[in-house]
Amino acid sequence: MKNPLLILRLLLLAGILAGCASAPLEKTSLELQAIQAREFESSKNIAFAGVVSVFQDLGYVIVSAEINTGFITAKSPTVRIKGARVLFIGIVMEETRATSFIEELPGGKARVRLNFVGSKRSA
Repeated sequence: MKNPLLILRLLLLAGILAGCASAPLEKTSLELQAIQAREFESSKNIAFAGVVSVFQDLGYVIVSAEINTGFITAKSPTVRIKGARVLFIGIVMEETRATSFIEELPGGKARVRLNFVGSKRSA
């Protein structure tokens, strides 16, 4: 894989688009893990930096990032959903939280697992 950053961007985009599906996923935990994780021919440090960079490129704010554990948390900016009101007295806000776990594999490879969770709340 010649460009790990491009592959990470595509992986993040696929994760975001998969999170937009309206039908609930009826997958086992192993099937879900297979969707969320990919291996790269890259060191853990390069993969970690690539994930942080891609999150930032997509507009996410890094909440925490710890290279020793390989865990990154990020969130999208909170946006108001136009036209959405709760009982005519409130507004609806939406954001996406993302987590990433990067682990070092034998042979100079890294495994990246991404998880995106969207949330809506009324204010």
